[in-house]
Amino acid sequence: MSLASLQLSHWLWWVAICGVCANAGWRGGPSERIGAAAIFAGWMVAVLLPDDQWLHLRWTTTVVDVLVFAVLIWLALRSDRYWPICAAAFQLLAVVTHVAQMLDRTLGNWVYYSAGVLWGYLLLVPLAVGTWTYRAARRRAQHELAMGFDPMVGDTRR
Repeated sequence: MSLASLQLSHWLWWVAICGVCANAGWRGGPSERIGAAAIFAGWMVAVLLPDDQWLHLRWTTTVVDVLVFAVLIWLALRSDRYWPICAAAFQLLAVVTHVAQMLDRTLGNWVYYSAGVLWGYLLLVPLAVGTWTYRAARRRAQHELAMGFDPMVGDTRR
């Protein structure tokens, strides 16, 4: 597949995933970086090991989605952040879409492909919000330290 043959929707996905993952890697905390690495690596594996079965279940993408789901579940259990829970939920929906395609071959190909695209975009939203909230919390803590407030006294912070 050449880059010139990609449709606008493919270009939008490339920009979205590269932008969100790069921002998370640059401005996010450890949880955001691990999540972005897992999501981006999963996408790259799916691109580099293409499964040409556009009309049927795509086994490469299924395995990649299950592995990314496992990483996000691990991150949700180990992290002190909330966004991995939402990201894991969207990734679970992607895995369930693959299972539905396995169980019901009459499921339309448009439904299968569209659901995969939808879950992919929705997976990026919690990562982007998590990166933004991490950055905002860091700025607030730095401001409070500069103003002489002790961030360890008073409100419980997550």
